[in-house]
Amino acid sequence: MIYLFFDEDCSLICNNAEQNLSSGNKIFLKNAKYKLEEVENEDFLFVSPFCLPITTNFYKLCYKNLKQKNAICVKHEQDFYIFLKFSPIFDCFYTQFSFKGALVGVCLSSEISISINGNIKFSTKNCQLKFSHYEQKGDFCFIHFVGKTNFVAILKGQELAFADYYHQANINKNELYFLTKLCDSLNHGRVCHFKDNKLENYLVYLDDEELNLKQEFLPCVFLDCLLAGNYKYCNMLLAENLKHAKPEKIKDFFCEFDKFYFLKPNCCALLKKDALAGICEFETLNNCISNIKLV
Repeated sequence: MIYLFFDEDCSLICNNAEQNLSSGNKIFLKNAKYKLEEVENEDFLFVSPFCLPITTNFYKLCYKNLKQKNAICVKHEQDFYIFLKFSPIFDCFYTQFSFKGALVGVCLSSEISISINGNIKFSTKNCQLKFSHYEQKGDFCFIHFVGKTNFVAILKGQELAFADYYHQANINKNELYFLTKLCDSLNHGRVCHFKDNKLENYLVYLDDEELNLKQEFLPCVFLDCLLAGNYKYCNMLLAENLKHAKPEKIKDFFCEFDKFYFLKPNCCALLKKDALAGICEFETLNNCISNIKLV
């Protein structure tokens, strides 16, 4: 069987090929899972607002080893899982300025990238952002971007101290707070706080209600906490024989990843910058994670 995932809401535009996609679906939602009923040697065209269209052939991806930049094909057991990645359309922008004797470059295209003296220090996907301004506060430089969700990058000297999208900000002359909602199963928030020429980052829970987890949700919550850096909570979800004396060591067991998609209830694909990083399988028992296997 072949399953499809999309990283943006999109539509299918082609002849009668949609008849093979999940009972004739022509509209597909971001991160939802769809089943391809039959596969033939034919092309599919998908479009999404503000993105380049994607043309692909699922038969060639699965059975002819077709390599395609915006498609990841993963075979697990007898099934195929295809992740389609849209590329946003942007006008390119570049500016540079001096900070603490270094030349800082800011580039906006499909990605945000920040370089110092020609060396790229940071890059991430650009979600419809525009450069706003930069400001210096003590030893730090704050580079501001605006969009549907705003973004800030913070430099200390010639190193990147923080960079992320944020949903709320509290800014005054001497103190700044940036709150990023991680929108995960525990509703984590990540706070970046600047005061007295010092910068700190910490996690908060945006819900006050106590969470009573069902066993089937354990793998998802575990991976959400791993991405958030909440290693103490990860440790709480493990069976006694798997717990770590130093919870932060849990991350060393896993490959680096920035997204995950569940292929089956206890099996997920780990992605890093839109490429497959690994496959992870969980076993659960008595409301704990009793085993983790990296495939």
